[in-house]
Amino acid sequence: MVLQVKRWLPDKDIIVVGDNSYASIEFLDKARKLATIIATMRMDTALYDFVLRGREGVVG
Repeated sequence: MVLQVKRWLPDKDIIVVGDNSYASIEFLDKARKLATIIATMRMDTALYDFVLRGREGVVG
């Protein structure tokens, strides 16, 4: 939806206000390039980056 609104209004700054369901890392990562996101979070929330893939396991 954010992408569609940005296409309709390319010259405008988009501000999205949502509840804590909009505070997911996947959504924020994709939407931050298109709009400003305002969402509630718990005060004790700990945000982490995705775990990088390690090396393949060795058999034997």
